[in-house]
Amino acid sequence: MYQSILIPIDVLATDRAADMFAAAKALRNTDGKVSCLHVVQDIPASVSMEIPAEVMPRLMGSARETIQAAADASGLEVSVHIESGHPARTSLDVADRLEADLIIIGRSVSSNHYRQDHEAEFWNETITAPILNLSGFNTRRVRLGWTA
Repeated sequence: MYQSILIPIDVLATDRAADMFAAAKALRNTDGKVSCLHVVQDIPASVSMEIPAEVMPRLMGSARETIQAAADASGLEVSVHIESGHPARTSLDVADRLEADLIIIGRSVSSNHYRQDHEAEFWNETITAPILNLSGFNTRRVRLGWTA
């Protein structure tokens, strides 16, 4: 059983998160905590200058509400973290900060997040917590490289 579970989740795919929420419910300690993380990728400065200042906070608030609603629908109590940055590095930083002892990944994050060699390296070599993968798409050679 696990005390601190992290679920990276894409706000646009919360409909695919039910299996990850169910796994977290089954695997957490009775006093364990589950955290969901959505990472907004950094926007180049030249682009961000064109975005009105109120847009990003509004989008991040909307993302938090969407993820919270999906978790509530599953009956799972979670804390929601919305961060900006590089998805793999930010996931690692949040996992460390929360002292996550399990990370659950699945199809609620596009498997493209695990595609590039440097992304797979973060997930395979840098993150030290066990990873429970609920998607065969992520294991392919062109993603995390766990299978041929």
